[in-house]
Amino acid sequence: MSQTFPVAGRKIYIGPVITAPTGPGAEFTANDFLAPNDPEWTPIGKWQTAGALGGDQQTITTPYINEDWEDVQMGTKNPGVQQHTFGVVEGDPGQVAIYAAAGDKRLRQFLVEFPDAPENGTPSYRLFAAYVKEPAEQGGDANTAGMMQVELVRAKNMVRIAATGDMPPVNTFPPFIYGDAQVGEIVESNNGNWTGADSFAQLWQASADGVGGWAAAGGTNNAANLTVDGDNEGDYLRLRVTATGTGGDTVAYSNVIGPVIPA
Repeated sequence: MSQTFPVAGRKIYIGPVITAPTGPGAEFTANDFLAPNDPEWTPIGKWQTAGALGGDQQTITTPYINEDWEDVQMGTKNPGVQQHTFGVVEGDPGQVAIYAAAGDKRLRQFLVEFPDAPENGTPSYRLFAAYVKEPAEQGGDANTAGMMQVELVRAKNMVRIAATGDMPPVNTFPPFIYGDAQVGEIVESNNGNWTGADSFAQLWQASADGVGGWAAAGGTNNAANLTVDGDNEGDYLRLRVTATGTGGDTVAYSNVIGPVIPA
């Protein structure tokens, strides 16, 4: 399971003119655009509201006299119109480029950068081509910041570039202990389910309330089983699993069992 990231922290850039691919079913690829790290991309400042990055698709419904249910089919795709809002800054290079592109009937390149770069890696990007409609500067009262609304009329598909780099392991299902919390009994646990994990280290823990804890009596580091010791009578037990991958370490905890009862 991958981590989610907020909209805050995204960045939007405008690039040069681009020509749409032609031919049946032709779509944009990453090679049609500037590279994400190309200095020709111009950031657009004071981005307040982000428009939807997806498109739409027509739904075809056909009713028949002698049937209760209409037939439903999917029709052609519509790239959609994005509505973005920016705080007005007269000298912002990106906003100047937006006005220059407005209404000239030529497609421009756009790039959205996400704040999801792994350590020592690169973030994910969205690349698309759009026509720029004339920006509309909004009014308001005395305590309203100057804003402008910009509509981008997209053409064809959006290109997605995934984040790259080493990420720490992700726990998709926690470790689980099997067995009875009774002195002399052997309890066992698995490591749980993980993605991106190369190795595991285990530590059995005991506590008076099932939260936090210390090393359980009789426990052996990096062992998936534990013989319940009399010194932990009345305590609660759990297993801490540390998963190690190329991107670092991640810790997960098992379910808690107990309190430990006498033999």
